[in-house]
Amino acid sequence: CYPDVASCQTMDNTDGTCAACQQTYTLKDDGTECLPPIDNCATHSTADGSCSFCDADHTLKDDGFWCYPDVASCQTMDNTDGTCAACQQTYTLKDDGTECLPPIDNCATHSTADGSCSFCDADHTLKDDGFWCYPDVAS
Repeated sequence: CYPDVASCQTMDNTDGTCAACQQTYTLKDDGTECLPPIDNCATHSTADGSCSFCDADHTLKDDGFWCYPDVASCQTMDNTDGTCAACQQTYTLKDDGTECLPPIDNCATHSTADGSCSFCDADHTLKDDGFWCYPDVAS
């Protein structure tokens, strides 16, 4: 008798290895393990169960065992912690890297804390809430 391989669907009775794993599990090359799925992983490695490629809109963690959801409007994801390292042009990277904040029309300087506007372009005035620059009115 051979010990059962966890999550194995079909055992090979000639050598006690697994021939096929349950759905979503990946059979290790030597048949000794059924490796658990990694959420949002498109392609698993049969050598160690790591992820080779993540689904669209996800970034592979540097250790290969996690797929981070991409930050919207992020140009460059950081694969060590799943934050954004650089936003697309005109967007402002939030201090903690969790968001790319949309631009505010006629804003010269955006805050990286909350995306508000610190300073408006010339001939514009900052609204009290910091999220709108309106044209100066000629007197």
